[in-house]
Amino acid sequence: MTGRRSARTGLGRTSRCGRKMSWGKRTGWGKRTGWGKRTRRWSDLTPGQRTALLVLGSVQLSLALTAWTDLARRPAEQVNGSKAKWAAVIALNFVGPLVYFRRGIRR
Repeated sequence: MTGRRSARTGLGRTSRCGRKMSWGKRTGWGKRTGWGKRTRRWSDLTPGQRTALLVLGSVQLSLALTAWTDLARRPAEQVNGSKAKWAAVIALNFVGPLVYFRRGIRR
């Protein structure tokens, strides 16, 4: 990948997308992780991908907050197992709150 002189400083190289490149490092869409995958930055995502991430994050946060609120207000006798265990389980992504509502409440 050939670079061009930076317009701001006149020194260094920039990539095709305008990001400053440092000498001796691999460049691409993001930093390299341990297994050769490249991370993606928020600015690399399309508007549709950004919207999808925001919606999924909102759903996940809403589920977790609802489950933690329910757990805090529910008496210990109505919960299967310890409340501390269920609070930790709820912290797991989408799965935790759904498992709590399905298995954690005595009916």
